[in-house]
Amino acid sequence: AEDPMLVAPFAERQRLVGKPAWDALEQRYAG
Repeated sequence: AEDPMLVAPFAERQRLVGKPAWDALEQRYAG
């Protein structure tokens, strides 16, 4: 079984996994 985190494109990882983190950072610095 391949690790989807390794085989997925970087941008796709950012969109799928990093989005919540980026949203939290945006709210933190925007608020």
